[in-house]
Amino acid sequence: MPKLACPRLAAQVTSWLEEWWSPEEIARRLRIEFPTDPMMWVSHETIYQARFVQGRGELLRELARCLRTAPASPAASTTDPARPSDS
Repeated sequence: MPKLACPRLAAQVTSWLEEWWSPEEIARRLRIEFPTDPMMWVSHETIYQARFVQGRGELLRELARCLRTAPASPAASTTDPARPSDS
């Protein structure tokens, strides 16, 4: 059974993802919040991997929606704003 199939763990991970926590932050916090319950521990890699598994239920859709993505880099400018145009 996949680790994130545990409803209690899935609900906690989803909740923190909705608050824009990173998978690394979530993995660390789970061990602090649940030090004696290994069923409530998950690695950040597992959270990231769950994002890429297709068709596996609501949690995976939530993970895909909530996981942060890298910010878009600004498009390279083709003109130099300091240089006057040729027109």
